[in-house]
Amino acid sequence: MTRWLPETSKTSAPVVEADAERIRSQTNVYIFDARPKIAAMGNKLSGKGYESSENYSNCDVSFNNIENAPTMQASYEKIGRCFVE
Repeated sequence: MTRWLPETSKTSAPVVEADAERIRSQTNVYIFDARPKIAAMGNKLSGKGYESSENYSNCDVSFNNIENAPTMQASYEKIGRCFVE
């Protein structure tokens, strides 16, 4: 059963828990959050949320410390276009 804590995303929690349940006997579920952990904590303070491994069984959350993910994605797409054009 999923425990809803303030930092849990109510939209993604059922999906994560269903995946964890399906593969519980095989391995852990890993959630990768591109943001720095401090940015996620800031969301929590402003009443928003982030995923916590405390809310799920067999689950690990990893923060990847990307400061500006949209800019990184745009840069990656530009580099990719260089190889296609």
